[in-house]
Amino acid sequence: MGSILPTELVRCLHRIKERGHLETAQRVREAVVHVFQHAVDIGALEPAKNFVNSKTGGLPVPRTRRYAAITDPEQFGKLLRAIQAYNGNVITRAALQLSPMLFQRPGQLRLAHWLRSNHSSRAAPPNDSGVGKPAR
Repeated sequence: MGSILPTELVRCLHRIKERGHLETAQRVREAVVHVFQHAVDIGALEPAKNFVNSKTGGLPVPRTRRYAAITDPEQFGKLLRAIQAYNGNVITRAALQLSPMLFQRPGQLRLAHWLRSNHSSRAAPPNDSGVGKPAR
C-alpha cells in the first residue's frame, strides 16, 4: 500500500475518465478510498500516508439524476383515470394500478418479493432489487 504513489492513482483515474467513463472513474476512486481506509484501520498503512479521499484525482462532482414526476394535481388525476381505463394485459394493468399506491419504480415493483410483503398494511414491499446495497 505504501508503495502506491498519488500520481499513479491520479493517472489511472484520468485514463478511465478520458475514455468517457466518468462514473466508472468515480466508483473506482470510491473503492480505492475504502481500501486505503481499511488498510489504515487494520494497521497496514500509517494514517499520515493515506492520501486518498473523495477529492483525489480531481474528478468532477457526480451528476444527480432527476426522474420525471407529475406534480400538478390535475395531471395526476388524468394519469389515474388513464390507468383505470387501461385494457391491456392483466399483469400490466395490476402493476399500473399498484404503482401509485406503493411509490415504487417499475423495476422495483417487478423485482419485489411479494411473498414476504405485508398485504394487510399499506406499506411498500421491501426493496430487494440491489439498489442501495453495498457491492460484494
